[in-house]
Amino acid sequence: MNRKSAAAVVGLAAAVVLAFGFASGCGKPPTLPPDDPKSSGKKLDPWEAVATRLRKETDLAACKTALGQLNGDLAERTDVSRAAPMTDDSSRALSAVVPLMRYDLSELRPTAYSSLDPAYLVECFYMRDAARSLDPSGLPPVEVARLGFAWICRQLYLKAWEVEGTGFIPAIPPTYSLRRGYGSGLERSYVFLALLQQMGLDACLIGSPGASEKPTGAFAAGKDGQLVSVENKGPFWAVGVRVGSEIALFEPWRGEPFPGPSGKGIGTLAQVKANPKQLQAWRDDKTAPWAVTPDEVKDAAVFLAVPLSSLSPRMAMLEQKVREEAGVRLAIDPAALRTRFAAAAPNGPGIEAKFWNLAGDRFTYCRSLIAFLPLEEGGLDRAELAQRLYSLYRQSLLPRSLLNIPPTLKPAAMERLGQTILGIYANAFFVSPSPRERIQRGQFQDAARDLTQKQSIFGRGLERLRHLDPAEIAEWSEAANAAYENLNRKRYPDPAQRTPQPDGDPDVIEAKNGIEDFWRNRDAVTRLLVDRSTAAIGRSEAGYLLALAKQEEAERHQVRLGAPGSEVGRTREIAADAWSEAANAWESFLEQNTSTALPARTDHAKKLAARAKSFTTAK
Repeated sequence: MNRKSAAAVVGLAAAVVLAFGFASGCGKPPTLPPDDPKSSGKKLDPWEAVATRLRKETDLAACKTALGQLNGDLAERTDVSRAAPMTDDSSRALSAVVPLMRYDLSELRPTAYSSLDPAYLVECFYMRDAARSLDPSGLPPVEVARLGFAWICRQLYLKAWEVEGTGFIPAIPPTYSLRRGYGSGLERSYVFLALLQQMGLDACLIGSPGASEKPTGAFAAGKDGQLVSVENKGPFWAVGVRVGSEIALFEPWRGEPFPGPSGKGIGTLAQVKANPKQLQAWRDDKTAPWAVTPDEVKDAAVFLAVPLSSLSPRMAMLEQKVREEAGVRLAIDPAALRTRFAAAAPNGPGIEAKFWNLAGDRFTYCRSLIAFLPLEEGGLDRAELAQRLYSLYRQSLLPRSLLNIPPTLKPAAMERLGQTILGIYANAFFVSPSPRERIQRGQFQDAARDLTQKQSIFGRGLERLRHLDPAEIAEWSEAANAAYENLNRKRYPDPAQRTPQPDGDPDVIEAKNGIEDFWRNRDAVTRLLVDRSTAAIGRSEAGYLLALAKQEEAERHQVRLGAPGSEVGRTREIAADAWSEAANAWESFLEQNTSTALPARTDHAKKLAARAKSFTTAK
């Protein structure tokens, strides 16, 4: 397939994938709760109604419906409480704590729930489910944080997103990184911040004193004079978690907690500032030397970052009303958060924590969601459809090597076959609830059953490809081109006049019917062409996700093994079986995965496989 034709088909990927709604958490259409006031005649408290709905359904459609209904009810009712409006004084007070631009405040001021609020609500519920999936009850806070960080590093293998012609994209919103399955260290940091919010733990970012004035990415002028990203490290080098009077540190790029003194435990900010040599082993690492200097560690500063939507009074009211039913954390009081960090060093001068939200930087944690989403989804991205970050992200989920289409096909036939291929792959892996979403929400058994079935389906496709006859493909391509050429002749019977015949013209209708007959009667060859594009890639993806599901199930059993009150003998046996299944799944994936297209994913799989195997061989 030539470059121009390939680009035309890939350009259709956004439209194909948009139709599936995979990245927004769409699921089945929302249903009314049984005690809906319209069905029972009762005049219920609108807050009770929204809490009941969100306890049952948390996908985007349900959240949009719930908040839309709440807006309507609050507008009609004067007998129920609502969020206080944000006054000029309160706006100034908030901006004195968190750096906010005019458009940031425009999102926060209204008392009615905005079109961005459902997307933020979906993100919080997603991270709530992820936190619950780790089953950390009964563990001390630092262990809860360690579990969450390790989970993120398993779910996101380290790879920055690069857009052709633009460069690296510094960061996208947390749940979008998770649905993609890879990310930069900065994106791991953002996911960690979101997860810690749902875990009820205070988090911060660690960097040099001037880090809050640095952009999320470093840029330089490209060949055409346009700015392109050349670095995706970001201004911070650690995420901190407040645990009592200490701040435990985690390094997202290395995927490790900071080592404590003598390599024991998790290092704290106070410890590494007092003794930067504690990190010398990282600096001496020949494969991935740590670039932060001892002086930078000594001067390390604390920066706070929160989602924009968490600052609105209406979100604080919503959390207050639904927390008991939904168990989700939506609002953050920035002044109180800063005060808690200031008190984290009771024996010293205290910690001066500064909020980070660099003016004009669309990739800060605070703005990551609103800047990422287009206007119709509640965001601010006004770019043309093909240039929107949201659209580019969706296209990026589909492997570049997916479209293996006969190069001789006419564009219209290429387009239809391409749409079929892209649709089948997107349907398999990105329609919510997708396999990855199920894994991340802790639905391991459901994910494993689904992925085992997908492995079988794509495996049968590989079997069919053994009978692929190049001559049959060539004949199919000629027939497809002939059918579309016939339609073109019927539309333009006079080549000198470029005005097309109307769609209702009998000859045009006949030609269109001929095209449909072609696709219907040649479906066996079409199936082979789809298999040629999707079978190997699909089986590999299903194998990777199946192993990841088994890994997460084993990790959960390992956590339970150390939980208070567990039946040690039986729990150990269950954990051992789970680790054996995980090790076998990774071995199977690595044996079948001979492609070199995703080296970062393969390396990540090997690390997880080694971890699983270590538990199967442990005495």
